[in-house]
Amino acid sequence: MHLHLPYSPSGAQSLRIASWTPRQGLTLTSHLPLFPDKYNNFYGATIDVAATSYKPLWFSVEETGSDGTSVRTVTGMDYLLLQTIAKALNFTFNVVPITYWSEALDLTSERKVFMTPVYHAVLYHRLERFEYTLGYTYAFISFSMAKPKLTPNWLSLYYPLADEVWASTLAALLLVPAVLSGV
Repeated sequence: MHLHLPYSPSGAQSLRIASWTPRQGLTLTSHLPLFPDKYNNFYGATIDVAATSYKPLWFSVEETGSDGTSVRTVTGMDYLLLQTIAKALNFTFNVVPITYWSEALDLTSERKVFMTPVYHAVLYHRLERFEYTLGYTYAFISFSMAKPKLTPNWLSLYYPLADEVWASTLAALLLVPAVLSGV
């Protein structure tokens, strides 16, 4: 039985960890477990990731340094999250710039980049191409419209009725006294 370790202190390697014979059965030939967690330490490797500027998740900011020079830094929720994961799992990352999200999905599924650190909705057809871990933010499909303006209280009597109703009421107020005074 061989085990491929994509990340180890010696780089990517394949190791023989066990053998099997009918007489002795399974014999471990390595100190490694049969099914180790391969991605809990990247040993300082550089990982390619596909990303593009998309506020507030990933964007660059131009700041003025203490010596007056202009410094461009990257920030945003997805960037900071990736930076934290890189620190915890001991890797650095190289950003492969993309233009469209479909390009990021293609590069990831073709294994040209290791991951796409952007917010994706977990859709059924994407589950066939990608492995997801855990959603870290929520987005909802919604409709939006402008808030209604507050109207003065006296207009609350006027607005429920159409203009024709008010015209008829005014006509009735003028005509009824005239008709009654003529009787």
